[in-house]
Amino acid sequence: MRLLLCGILFLSSSQVYAWGKTGHRVVAAIAFKHIDHNTTKEIKKILGEEPIYEAALWPDRIKSDNKLRPQFSHTHYINIDKGLSVEEHLAKNAKQTNIISELARFKKILLDKKASLDEKKVALRFVIHLIGDLHQPLHVTSVKNEGGRNDYFKWFGEKRNLHAIWDENIIDMEELSFTEWVQLLDSFPKKKILESQKGSTISWAQESHDLVSKVYDMKDIDMKHFHYNYSYKHLELAQMRLRLAGYRLAAYLNQIF
Repeated sequence: MRLLLCGILFLSSSQVYAWGKTGHRVVAAIAFKHIDHNTTKEIKKILGEEPIYEAALWPDRIKSDNKLRPQFSHTHYINIDKGLSVEEHLAKNAKQTNIISELARFKKILLDKKASLDEKKVALRFVIHLIGDLHQPLHVTSVKNEGGRNDYFKWFGEKRNLHAIWDENIIDMEELSFTEWVQLLDSFPKKKILESQKGSTISWAQESHDLVSKVYDMKDIDMKHFHYNYSYKHLELAQMRLRLAGYRLAAYLNQIF
């Protein structure tokens, strides 16, 4: 019974808080193709034999751990005050724990020569994961919006909230493995990759925040066939966010190491 409850908790949390397994693996695997040789060596020192695309899943897996979960409950998202930009919100809420403040904290740990290997492993896993989360628009919404978790739709007969649909359903509906997704999405020429890597966690978060209205665009959606119509209308945007997250994760890791 305990194992069953843990399994239920894990499944529900994975659908609510982040890109699903496929999405996070895609982001990490794209990044791994574009990191420097020295960055690869440093990551290997920290993760050992753990592949980067599996390290990306650890921050979601620990949500089933009652000891670890409370430490990172506000790590995966940021709720922006109404009418403010991301930068303005951060200035107004300087002491708030959110995805941007946590990315900065984990980066500091990775740069700290005195930090232990275990501390760096946790930090690296979260950096890999959170850059992905930062590019899912429903991780950068308003308090009122609740990341789309209260907006329910029928998805092939099942009741799913919009956040879960973005995390998993749009992607999994294509029935591609994460390696096939990487092959499909890693298509930018080098010049365009370098251009896409410009900016900061704040500007990348602002992009996501600006896209929330598009995520909620239900115009021309036949609600009887919502699953097909919505996926068709928003698949390209989801693909672009995964692609950019991968390229920018590479840049972020290269900057650290």
